[in-house]
Amino acid sequence: MKKRFIDTICCLFPVILLSALISGCGGRGNTDGEIKEYSALFCEWLIGLFGIKFTVNHLSLLVLLLVVVLFFRSRLTGKELEKLVEKRAHELAFQTATLSALFDSIPDLIFTKDLNLKFLHCNKAFLEHFNKGINEITGNYDSKDMGMTEEEAHAYTDMDRKVIREKQPVTIEERIPRFDGTRPLYETIKMPLVLNDSVVGILGIARDITKRKEAEAAALAASRSKSSFLANMSHEIRTPMNAILGVTEILIQNEKIPKDIEEGLDKIHSSCDLLLGIINDILDFSKIEAGKIDIIPAQYKVASMINDSVHLNMMRTESKPVEFELLVNENVPAKLIGDELRIKQILNNLLSNAFKYTDTGKVILSVEVEAKPETAQPQQRSNQVTLVLSVQDTGQGMTNDQLDKLFEEYARFNQRSKNYVEGTGLGLAITHRLINLMGGQIHVKSEPDKGTLFTARLPQEIVDDETLGKDVTENLRQFRKNYMIHGQRGQIERDPMPYGKVLVVDDIETNIYIAAGLLKLYKLQIEIAMSGQEAIDKIKEGNIYDVLFMDHMMPEMDGLEAVKRIRGFGYAHPIIALTANAVTGQADMFLENGFDDFISKPIDIRQLDSVLNTFIRDKQSPEIIESARRQNETSVSEEAGVSKETGGDSNHEQINSFLIDSFIRDANKAAAWLDEALLKNEFEDNAVLQKFTVMIHGIKSALWNIQETETADLALLLETGGREHDINLIKKTAPEFLDKLRALLEKKEFKPGGNEASEDDDMEKLSGALNEIQRMAGDYDRKGILDIIAGVKNYSKETKAVLEIIAEHALHSEFDEAEKTAKEYAADLAKNEK
Repeated sequence: MKKRFIDTICCLFPVILLSALISGCGGRGNTDGEIKEYSALFCEWLIGLFGIKFTVNHLSLLVLLLVVVLFFRSRLTGKELEKLVEKRAHELAFQTATLSALFDSIPDLIFTKDLNLKFLHCNKAFLEHFNKGINEITGNYDSKDMGMTEEEAHAYTDMDRKVIREKQPVTIEERIPRFDGTRPLYETIKMPLVLNDSVVGILGIARDITKRKEAEAAALAASRSKSSFLANMSHEIRTPMNAILGVTEILIQNEKIPKDIEEGLDKIHSSCDLLLGIINDILDFSKIEAGKIDIIPAQYKVASMINDSVHLNMMRTESKPVEFELLVNENVPAKLIGDELRIKQILNNLLSNAFKYTDTGKVILSVEVEAKPETAQPQQRSNQVTLVLSVQDTGQGMTNDQLDKLFEEYARFNQRSKNYVEGTGLGLAITHRLINLMGGQIHVKSEPDKGTLFTARLPQEIVDDETLGKDVTENLRQFRKNYMIHGQRGQIERDPMPYGKVLVVDDIETNIYIAAGLLKLYKLQIEIAMSGQEAIDKIKEGNIYDVLFMDHMMPEMDGLEAVKRIRGFGYAHPIIALTANAVTGQADMFLENGFDDFISKPIDIRQLDSVLNTFIRDKQSPEIIESARRQNETSVSEEAGVSKETGGDSNHEQINSFLIDSFIRDANKAAAWLDEALLKNEFEDNAVLQKFTVMIHGIKSALWNIQETETADLALLLETGGREHDINLIKKTAPEFLDKLRALLEKKEFKPGGNEASEDDDMEKLSGALNEIQRMAGDYDRKGILDIIAGVKNYSKETKAVLEIIAEHALHSEFDEAEKTAKEYAADLAKNEK
């Protein structure tokens, strides 16, 4: 078989060769004789190969047959090629139709341009946008005919040339004019068309983002509105609570109050603390959800962080038989770099959770560090550690199913057996998110009825090689022991600081009274200012304070502006903000505006104690601190003896009297201003409107402090109108509010006990009181002056006005004026007596 195939090839090859020779010879112009000669030679070769005698005629016939075969073969191949071309053409047409339909169905504006920036093609959406036909677009440039200005056409051209020149796509937001005169906002992508590594044109795709941007703007406005609502809600709740907690804090310090009253005050304190915790959790979680929480690393002292957190959470032990143990590794760095505020928040949440779910047994806090593993980069190992905070309790514990849901929002367990557990269930969810934001991890081990172990690992940076050491860790443990012995809710161990001088700035007298009342417990030298400008004047006069407490929201000039001006004088001493807008993240805002720290209203005595210790006590020498302590012990003993002889005091009555008197002064100022403002009718002026809003806000707080809720609600309505620039509401409601305020003033200004000091005994007591006021003014004893004024029972309207003036002078530390007024009135009384 193989031999026959080879033979066939050998036979056909000469034939083909002969054909080529004959064709070639003829093509080169050879003579017929030469062709015949070649043919004869070829025939002889065939005779020798096959043993068959071929003639030239035979050969011609063979060639003819070969040509016929080749012809039919070529026709067959041609038809096959035609079918293939037809098939490919149909496929190409189908693809083109599909692409065209797809091109025109896309709602985005799509176009192509050549290197001369003439339109080559565009889709249906593009034509409909400009209301043009395809022939009006292709072959033309961007022009006025498309509704764009000359400047816009030049801008498009410049952008197109940049894409061609740099061979890089660009994305821009632009207003593309529409045929109906509107100018929707588009996000346009322009990219080079590249063929064989050369740019041959550009492709543009423009997507209408008008609705998306409007939705984003609406979402941003809603977010801002939500943040504003949260801040306002925080402020509105905290403002009346400031008076409740503040007065409670002052009363609870009095060791002479009856046990049942002390227990009642303690419950008020506990309930307010719980309410504040719920508010803080809701606000914090809302901020985290909105992505408004940032981790801001800064250097901090580890011992201070531990001390503050433990101090705060020891209050939660209450009357439970729960032992607290603090274990701090002495090799923990003394200073680290991290977000101290967030770490405290994490630690506070873990500790409060442990105390909350532990009825008996023990809560253990351990603090240590872990070095970076050896596999880490050398540079990372040198300055980074992992701070490990572990909180273990012997409480209720959790099942595996509960562990799976532990960090979900509002998750609380054991509700049937523990239905009195306080809180919202947000604490651990907030903790989990904060740890994630800090790049850390938290692990939980728990067993029902045996307890829970939380372990948080937080990456931190080392400042230097200093560690806490044995002394500091022992002091921390010693503090824990002392607190377990002496610590009670609302009563903390305070160091007397008679060497310290502070200034309290607030436009509401009630707030000043509460702040000053808490500060007086430290034996501090206290001055007050009723406005930002008054504080500025005191600084201009050269006064220097160990701490300046500045209210955030005040009329005329708020705390931020006042501090900015004070810092502008070069005043570098500590300034602490007092604010009821205690939304998480406010610390950053205050620190950026010249404050050293902030204290939330209601004033937390633990936070206040920490601030005073940091900025006043810790800057003194040990000798001065110890001397102040000894003097205070002597003073306390003497006061106890006097109290025993006199049978107690009238602290509660003095507080009520002072709140009413403070309200009267605040309300008179507000009524006078509002009367003038209504007369001038200038509420369209933004400055007047802002002052009105702040003034109404202040008097609303004062009304709530004295429980005049109906009038306070009317003030709230006016304040809302001021914030929302609702001038019609203000003009309609303000006169009614002013009438109610004046009626309330008339009722409060006259107290039971007689309007005329007609009895000799009363005159003698009044004269004695005025003499005592003169003496105490000479000793700069503000508390003594206010106590005497509060103790005066029967007086005329004239006497009341004088006493109010004296109290005003005392509140402003104007002791010379207070002494002078008391002396002059005593002299007038003596003349009238004669």
